[in-house]
Amino acid sequence: AKAAKQLLQQEMQRAPDPAPEIQALKMEVERVKKEADERQAASDNRLLELHDKLRWYSQGQQILDSTREQLKQALAQLRELKTENAAMKTSRDGKKAAGKIRELSK
Repeated sequence: AKAAKQLLQQEMQRAPDPAPEIQALKMEVERVKKEADERQAASDNRLLELHDKLRWYSQGQQILDSTREQLKQALAQLRELKTENAAMKTSRDGKKAAGKIRELSK
């Protein structure tokens, strides 16, 4: 047992110190974690931007829909007024014609 222990100690002394490799691996892990965090933050920011744009476009679409509906209503009212105006003009023209007929009949 004593010889095995001594042999193990000798092997450990001959083996290179793993501390620099371990430190390098730890640094690599930290670098990869940092890059992943940065990518996640960029992704989160992009999602927020897209969400804001979507909300903006949605509000714009609602405004357009509302405006389109108001224009349809205004157009319907305009058509109605044109019809009323034409009817009033026809009525006036009829009255004038009736008046002229009466004058000529006398």
